[in-house]
Amino acid sequence: MTVYTLSSALMDSLRSFSTGIIGDGEEMEKLYLGIGLTETLGGMASSAMWTGLFSQVVGKGWWVERLPFWGVLVCMIAVGWAVVRLGRFIGGSRVV
Repeated sequence: MTVYTLSSALMDSLRSFSTGIIGDGEEMEKLYLGIGLTETLGGMASSAMWTGLFSQVVGKGWWVERLPFWGVLVCMIAVGWAVVRLGRFIGGSRVV
């Protein structure tokens, strides 16, 4: 719990700290580009690892690996449908 509590604001505080240290605009751009690239690569690697782990734990084939994706897709479609319906009901304007 302590690690989770410290890590929730740790990235923002480290980013703020490093921004305060760097005064040059070009160096700051390089820093933020590096941070963004590292986060993107980490996200790609972690999603592949979670898919593989889920597949091994469940022990099923290709379609079971993608089951969380399809579940989230169904939830997103349902929420989108609800937003469109509420937009028509509340504001009277059509959300497209």
